[in-house]
Amino acid sequence: MSICLFLTFRSRVTRSPDSSEVTRLDGLLRATPKLLKALVHTSSRADDPYLDDGPPPQLVLQLYFAELPDLEAALAHNGNLGLLMSRNEFPDLASADVT
Repeated sequence: MSICLFLTFRSRVTRSPDSSEVTRLDGLLRATPKLLKALVHTSSRADDPYLDDGPPPQLVLQLYFAELPDLEAALAHNGNLGLLMSRNEFPDLASADVT
């Protein structure tokens, strides 16, 4: 069994995160212990005459772990994923609304 966490980042500005921030994100995800797979979805725009959900999120992370304790350790205060809220390391992501 695996556990998946989805993190959606919606910023007040309608641009993708800075490319250097995405590079740091890639390094952070690669260094996250026991992360089995990470899918990083960036925004794109499509027009549908029948549906307008507004602008898409700038970034969505889809993170897979083997066990729930592995995910909890990564999300802990001193875990790797806690750095996502660091204004020094990830200013665009830290200022976004995260769900």
